[in-house]
Amino acid sequence: MASVIAEGSKISIEGKLDKNSARIWISQLYHKIVKQGFNDLEIDLSKMTRFDIWDMLPVSSIAYNYFQTRKVNFILTLPEAKDVQGLFLNSNCGFHFTPIEFEEKQTDRGMHLAARRFSNDDQQHEVCNLAIEHIMRYMNFTDRTSLNALEWALNEVMDNVTTHSRSGCGGMVALTADRQRNLCKFIVIDTGVGICKTIREAHANFTSDTEALDAAIREGVTGKAETNQGNGLYGTIQLAEKSGGAARIWSNGASLSLDQQRSAGYGGGIRIESQNIPYQGTVVACSVDTSRPEILRNALVIKGHVRQPYGLLDKYDEDESIDVTVTHHVTNFGSRRTALPFRQFIENILNTTGAQIKCDFSDIPIVTSSFADEVFGKLVVTYGVMVLQRVNIRKAHPDVRSLIERAINLRIKDQKPLF
Repeated sequence: MASVIAEGSKISIEGKLDKNSARIWISQLYHKIVKQGFNDLEIDLSKMTRFDIWDMLPVSSIAYNYFQTRKVNFILTLPEAKDVQGLFLNSNCGFHFTPIEFEEKQTDRGMHLAARRFSNDDQQHEVCNLAIEHIMRYMNFTDRTSLNALEWALNEVMDNVTTHSRSGCGGMVALTADRQRNLCKFIVIDTGVGICKTIREAHANFTSDTEALDAAIREGVTGKAETNQGNGLYGTIQLAEKSGGAARIWSNGASLSLDQQRSAGYGGGIRIESQNIPYQGTVVACSVDTSRPEILRNALVIKGHVRQPYGLLDKYDEDESIDVTVTHHVTNFGSRRTALPFRQFIENILNTTGAQIKCDFSDIPIVTSSFADEVFGKLVVTYGVMVLQRVNIRKAHPDVRSLIERAINLRIKDQKPLF
């Protein structure tokens, strides 16, 4: 656990940040800014040796809210350890403390999708699709069930931000797609009024935040019964629990944790308790194990019926074709490492839909032979030459097309060349 040292207009973090020291840090920010009125606050992270991104993002979101609503100027001293500094900046934590000084990263960090902001329905839709496409690049799916369930849960939790939170600066979402562990983890944060407050406003019989949070994860409980069904958090917790995942919620004066080490059965692994340091808004973090789609297929039981969500892959299938702008998925065309996520994205579409895939290579002057082979050569090895009837190359520079054709022909060298 890190030490949180508050002296005058300076807060220093020393050691490994965890969820407990993150809460203390949030408390000190409140004390310095709201109680003591500091508008310029030094944040010294030079001695911070390690942090979990899921503990840092709630702090970063609070800092962003203070920057936007109170015009607080954070003076950051970055971690001395280069790996810790890199994670802090590449996850967009630096941006959320000082948007003027640090740019918002828009590219993938391997399996990690850096924190993205959204504040209205259109941005929510855009960011959610971005997150689902990220999952498709870094995880393998054999049917649509798992991905559709993840997309449903992410959309529901993000919708809570735009519908209920009353946050003046929207919300943020970040995601990790771990193919080796078949684990997808996402976090959605806002600094609005908080789940507990909205539930208690709508249901006067709940007299504490813990009661309100417990109700919020039950079927059919909502803060806006006239427009919402109240199944988002309920279904999300079900997905996490039944798949063997985990979950965490911080909101107002209550917290929830889902720990699979505790006893099995609905509610058996869930702990809801008061938190001495309230969170201004809501944090929902959830991890889902996608290795058993048959469990996820039956996880969403609402009003006694198994719900099968409609997702992006269903849209691809209905459209019968998908236009894939390659530069949207790849920024470096020089290695097998950067090619692999793009091939995984294509394979997920091939495995779960009947859609034709039109790969648009506009504005790509060159690719390496390794990149061409990792994508198109290996697609031919896996699916056979007939895969080229579904995967089309469009608007490619002659040199790029030539390299792709050569990679394919080398993989089928025992057959008559195709080109």
